[in-house]
Amino acid sequence: MPQGEPIWIYSAGDPADIFEHLAQELRSRGVVVTGPTTNIPTRTSGVVVVAISRHSGDSKIKVDALRPFQGRILPVVEGLDASPVLSDLSQLYLGELGVEHVADHIMLVWSIGGGSLAALTLLEDKARQWSVADKAPSHLLRGAAVDEAIRVLSKASSVATRNVNLYVRAGVDRRQRRNRLLAWISGVVAAALTAASGIALIQQHEADASRLLANNRTAGAESVRLAGLATSLIGTDPDLPWLLAEEALHQSNTAEAIAAARRVVQSAPTHLSVRLQALPRFLSTDRESGTIAVQYVDGITEIRRGDDGRLIRSIPSNPMDSPGVALAPGGKLLALGTRLVDSGTGNTIDEVDGSFCGWTNDSRAVFLKNGRLGIRDIPAGVVTQTQVSINNPEQLIFSTAAHVPVATVLDGNQLLSVDLTTGTAMATKTIDVTGGRDLATSDDGTLVYVALSDGAKGFKRTDAGLTSVDVRGSGSMVVSTGTTWAIGDNVRPTTQIGISSGTILSSYVSHRGPVVGIGALPNGRTATIGADGYLRLWESPPSIAYPNGSDQLRSDLFSRAAPSKRAMDRPQAVLSTDGTAIVASNASNGTAAILDSSDFRKIAGMFVGNSPSATIPLPGKVTLHYVPDHVFTVIDVQKLQVLWRTKVSDSFDPLVAAANDKGTRVGFATSTEMVTIGADGSFHTTSFNSTATPVWIGVTDDSTATVLSDGRIFRDDAPSISLAELGSPVAAAGAAPGGSIFAIGTNGTLAEESDGELRKILQLDAGLGAFALRVSNDGSQVAVIGLSGGAVVNPVDGHVLLDLTPQEARFAVIRDLVIDGGTVWLLRADGGFQKLNLSTEDQLLQTLERDSPRELSGEEAVSLKNTVITTGAG
Repeated sequence: MPQGEPIWIYSAGDPADIFEHLAQELRSRGVVVTGPTTNIPTRTSGVVVVAISRHSGDSKIKVDALRPFQGRILPVVEGLDASPVLSDLSQLYLGELGVEHVADHIMLVWSIGGGSLAALTLLEDKARQWSVADKAPSHLLRGAAVDEAIRVLSKASSVATRNVNLYVRAGVDRRQRRNRLLAWISGVVAAALTAASGIALIQQHEADASRLLANNRTAGAESVRLAGLATSLIGTDPDLPWLLAEEALHQSNTAEAIAAARRVVQSAPTHLSVRLQALPRFLSTDRESGTIAVQYVDGITEIRRGDDGRLIRSIPSNPMDSPGVALAPGGKLLALGTRLVDSGTGNTIDEVDGSFCGWTNDSRAVFLKNGRLGIRDIPAGVVTQTQVSINNPEQLIFSTAAHVPVATVLDGNQLLSVDLTTGTAMATKTIDVTGGRDLATSDDGTLVYVALSDGAKGFKRTDAGLTSVDVRGSGSMVVSTGTTWAIGDNVRPTTQIGISSGTILSSYVSHRGPVVGIGALPNGRTATIGADGYLRLWESPPSIAYPNGSDQLRSDLFSRAAPSKRAMDRPQAVLSTDGTAIVASNASNGTAAILDSSDFRKIAGMFVGNSPSATIPLPGKVTLHYVPDHVFTVIDVQKLQVLWRTKVSDSFDPLVAAANDKGTRVGFATSTEMVTIGADGSFHTTSFNSTATPVWIGVTDDSTATVLSDGRIFRDDAPSISLAELGSPVAAAGAAPGGSIFAIGTNGTLAEESDGELRKILQLDAGLGAFALRVSNDGSQVAVIGLSGGAVVNPVDGHVLLDLTPQEARFAVIRDLVIDGGTVWLLRADGGFQKLNLSTEDQLLQTLERDSPRELSGEEAVSLKNTVITTGAG
């Protein structure tokens, strides 16, 4: 929104200092702010903040005078009591959120823009007329107006009311029902004409064919339009891209719909959206039982299932409870303020004398009294005082480890690691923390993540105390899932970072507006609640395994900034012939390993000295080594046995090398010739008579082929073939099972050569900087890896099956990959392995359909099946 459109703070009743602080906070962010003032806004642009002080009566709110600004009104309440006069609007509570967090939400609404807010106001008026007219179809949007409404809601969904969402959804549903009705009428007419006469039958068949073609074209065009809209909304809304991509596939299986579905599925973990009955305030989860507890702003607490979010029990509010909810491990006990409650019955079973801090196990609670931590054994009724004193109880943050009796305490600026068995502090450290903050502890109690509004801090507990470690991410809340730090924030995307690797595994928008709470569930899943009134259950992101000794696969000789000119200098990986193992190796230090392809468990490993300049893994679970004294050696990695070796002329300077699966034939290429040597003593050479550089060589049981950078292909005893039509030098190449060769040019053109004919498949980014090309065993997938990303492609139609473009560093450090059918294994620069699955069209649709709002009202459920607009919080 332009800087000239102000934020107007209308004070409804008695003035309150906290709204002056809110105005100052907004002005500090460069926004023009008018007020707080009791004057009604005089401009029609901008956002109107209705400031409702604690002692203001609802009768003082001039509702009629505010009607011209409907759609851009944002009520802010001092305290926790909602204003019933503005109950149809989402309200912010300064008793629940700080001034900075409320300002964050106002800035989010302000950033939507005056144009979208004005359009939303018109939609609100039309939706009101529709409701008054008993939702008559004649009042619904039609044609291009429906598309425009979808565009407006995609930008302003965080402030749109429930009524306007239902109005637009009804218009979309009507258009789709009308299309289906027209198709049905056409079928009836066709049947009648068919019965008329034989001539009419022929004519009608021709007309039906034309009509069917026209319908298919219409469905295809709608599919392409929805696919484009789904792709454009990735990263802006948690549900709309999924629902639009699903609808695009339902309309027609166009290439655009399939590509959009793949991008949507890869953009965020699969998730389920559950609409809550009120505005949530706190979230607690249990990783053992999968139980979820949600507390609302009115104090009511709900117990829900972690697998589908369904309601189990509702616990009424208690005016004596302080805000907050905490599930004990196992999910059977629940802390509500100082009360300890049976989550199965809702009955109070005990009460803590002091301030509740957290749980040590399923029956012991930690509390703070008189500046000291205590532990209460609930079944025994015994209280044990610890030796840990707290100096800043109002700033206390408490976190426990899942598998050991260790807790982490943030007491102001003091970070403490506490032994819960002895009740003593094992380590302390003074740290600098400002702004919103939270902390989490790893399962073994040795690692701590401190989430801050601007950055994060990590610490490791050793015998020497707490030492700082580098961490990534930023946010106002964090939990440990066991393998990742899951970080939520009011304005930033939700992020999951590997605890052991420190790598960002996933980053995605989880709610429309601020995230209110985040929790961990079994099997790496997470739950979030937001100011949009939804509970969302997220599947775990793809994990990264670090097999024992896999750090030896890292290489300092090959970096993304300056890759070696020789492909055989970098870490490489292949799938074993039987598909059960990954064979990986690293030329820089002569290491090789065989890993289980399902869980990356290390099966065998080896180390070869003498600084080899090539360590090439082969599908037969053997490796080919080349050392500077011009000796090639084939070694059985499992048996650690040299199978055979050969010494070549000192005049040879191999730039690429390869072998057949079992390593019985070895081939290499220099700048002038291709050489093949067999274990049986056979020897064959093919001269290039060229100064071009060989970029790839392939060896099978009976042939050898080499591709030069100038685009020429050489095969044994056959004339060379030119890839001049590629339009640029060749960057990388690979062979398909039938003998054809795939190549990618430095200009990003991917093509296939077969019997001397070149077929262009796809134009990738010219700045890709490709350095490797891999082909699946059946030739149905081709993968390209480059400096700026990569892609897995269907070579038949050019569909991108997996986009490896770096997203939050998720794929930014790939050294090599293995591909077979529907599975891709990534070899990372840090020695980690990542396994991903490629979905078919049917699997994509099934995945998309798993993401849909649950527990909707009756009238919402009517149009759910064909909807492309998800309901907001209202």
